[in-house]
Amino acid sequence: MFHGVKDGQEVFEKAYVSKTCLSNIQVVPVPEDLDNWIEVDFDSEFNYIGKAYNVEKGIFEVCNTLVHEQNLSKRKKAYTLRSDHLFIEYQYDNSSAAEQAWREEVLAIKTEYPIK
Repeated sequence: MFHGVKDGQEVFEKAYVSKTCLSNIQVVPVPEDLDNWIEVDFDSEFNYIGKAYNVEKGIFEVCNTLVHEQNLSKRKKAYTLRSDHLFIEYQYDNSSAAEQAWREEVLAIKTEYPIK
């Protein structure tokens, strides 16, 4: 629901959370099928990305499924950019130094993008 303009920005009072996907949040347009949405107060300062609405608590929480999927995607990209070439060098050199460099980079990527 549109509330007005503040500092040149549109201000909204309400957001809508899909009952079928509690991480799907919509501000505009107001859904036509409101029976399938949960109306919540909208906070323009809150970061809704990666969050899902907890109906029982009435709050947004980190959505572990979304974080897991995002980290899987980031890991794949990091492997391609940062460790795959090290693996190829290790296969070619067959040296313990090359193997260690590859394994250390893989461990760094796994630490940076944890999957639970």
